[in-house]
Amino acid sequence: MTNPFAEFAKKTLIENLGVSGKDLYLKVNSRKPVEEIYDKEEIFNIIKTMENIIIAINGKETAEEISLILRNKIIELDKSDTEIKKENLLIKEAEEFFSKNELPSETEIRYHAKYLALKNGININEIENKITDRAKSHIKKIISAKRIKVEICGFLDRFPKPEKADIIDFVNYIRLSRIIYPETQLKEDIENERILRKFYRVHELVEPSLIDQFMSFVKENRDREVIKKYLEKEGNIYLIKEGESVSETLLSELIDLMVISENEVKDVLAQMGLQHMIENK
Repeated sequence: MTNPFAEFAKKTLIENLGVSGKDLYLKVNSRKPVEEIYDKEEIFNIIKTMENIIIAINGKETAEEISLILRNKIIELDKSDTEIKKENLLIKEAEEFFSKNELPSETEIRYHAKYLALKNGININEIENKITDRAKSHIKKIISAKRIKVEICGFLDRFPKPEKADIIDFVNYIRLSRIIYPETQLKEDIENERILRKFYRVHELVEPSLIDQFMSFVKENRDREVIKKYLEKEGNIYLIKEGESVSETLLSELIDLMVISENEVKDVLAQMGLQHMIENK
């Protein structure tokens, strides 16, 4: 990977010194390519060498001005690199947290945020907000995947040996059903499920996860106030909060993500001209 400082140094020297700046960069670069240097102390030594040469040609004031610009850039890049590494570490730790907590409560998020804040010396409120946002995205992806699984199973129940046209119809149906899911992945999932059914199928009793329980509750209780109370009781009200307030829009989006009524299904299929799928439901 090319050192971003190299291009910045070349541009700065040319902008401030013209042709002599380009010559200076080429002279320093001939000893060892600047773009291949990543050691901070070595780069500072190069800046000092440039400064001494500029003093001899353009005077001390110009040399110090350019040197300051270059040094500040190194500090900026170093800070940026540190922030990126810290952000990547937080993402990794967040993923580990979600792998152990499929549907974390507000309390669990707060405790984890406090742990990360103390460990990394960052603001607890900032990291809590980041984890909460990531939790919302994480949970929506799981719900979408579970919903897709149910839809695929239902599709293959009705069409055990689907034709290409059937699969295209199903893909369009999913798209119109407000489920965001990559088309390529959807087709792969259909084929994997079809093969499993054909050659190998073991029915295991799996204890419903917290998200499974939540989805079942919403399917059985479509009353919005009942759902709000459930989320509050389970410590998951953050899923439908925007700032400090509950958002009716976020609640609607969450409900739509999990359930679609039989009439809505028929409406979607009718819009697509797929009455034959309605008859097979």
